[in-house]
Amino acid sequence: KFKLFETLTRSFFLLIVIYGFSVETSGLFGLFIVILNLSSVFIGFERYISFQRDIVNKPPRIVQEQISDLVKFYLFNLLLIAPFFCMLVKFKLIDSPIIVFATLFVLLIEQLSIQIYNISIVYKEYVNLMIYIIVKYIILIIIVLYILYSNLENPFLLIMCSWILLGFL
Repeated sequence: KFKLFETLTRSFFLLIVIYGFSVETSGLFGLFIVILNLSSVFIGFERYISFQRDIVNKPPRIVQEQISDLVKFYLFNLLLIAPFFCMLVKFKLIDSPIIVFATLFVLLIEQLSIQIYNISIVYKEYVNLMIYIIVKYIILIIIVLYILYSNLENPFLLIMCSWILLGFL
C-alpha cells in the first residue's frame, strides 16, 4: 500500500513541475529527470532484482551486511558516473558548482528510495522508511505549489534546492 502512495506523491510532484511551470522551467526539470533516471540505471544495473532475491529468508544480520554491500556498490558506481552526470547537469542545466555537486546527493537518495521499497517487500521492518519517502514528496509538493503560486524567480533552482535539502532529512 505504501508503494502506491509513494508512486502517487512522486508522480504528482513531477506532474506539477512539468505542467504547472513555464516551458523553460518544465524543460529544464524534464531534462534533469531524464539525466537522473539514466544515471540511476547505470548506478544500479538492475541490481535490485538480484538483491531482493538474495535477502529472502536471510537472518537480519546478514541482510544488514548485504544492504551495506549494496550501498557500497551504489557509491562505487556513483563515483564512476559522477563526472558524466555532473558534466551534463553543469553544461545543460545549472551553473553553480555547489548545486551541481549537491544533485549527486539527489541521485543517490532517489536510487536508495527505489531500493527501500524492494527491501520492505521482503522485510517489514523497513516499511517505515517508505513513510519517510512519502512525506518527503508531500513536502516537495507543498514547496512546489508555493513556488508556482508565488511566481518566484528562478523556480527551477528553487525546486532543485528544495529537493536537495529534503534529501538530508
